[in-house]
Amino acid sequence: MSSNISFEWLKSAARIEYDKGFTPAFYKEMGTVFKDHMDKYVPWDTKNTSNYHLAKMVQVRPTKQGATIVYNMAYASRHYYGLGINEANRDRKTHPLATSYWDEACWTDEKMEITNEINELRKRYANG
Repeated sequence: MSSNISFEWLKSAARIEYDKGFTPAFYKEMGTVFKDHMDKYVPWDTKNTSNYHLAKMVQVRPTKQGATIVYNMAYASRHYYGLGINEANRDRKTHPLATSYWDEACWTDEKMEITNEINELRKRYANG
């Protein structure tokens, strides 16, 4: 016995994504969750105001399928990649976990907490 089954989507893929909570507002808040977790891994120096600003001069920008976190200081990439930075000499009083590749360090240490927060966040944004 053979059966023919067919179905038709009644909503566009974009509408399904939206109904499941994947909206620009969700992506911005998701990026903010990750930024907040990363903060303690971003270099911070209480003696040098330029490093202080690196940890605080940050923007979260929603994209079509996620978010981009941008550190708005000219030297941010040098600190991120550890170029010309002696890790042993970083002031770790305010941010004891500060390091290069801070997103990776944060994800390694806090992936379960971040994932749980984002899952709860998506549930709040879901429409159906």
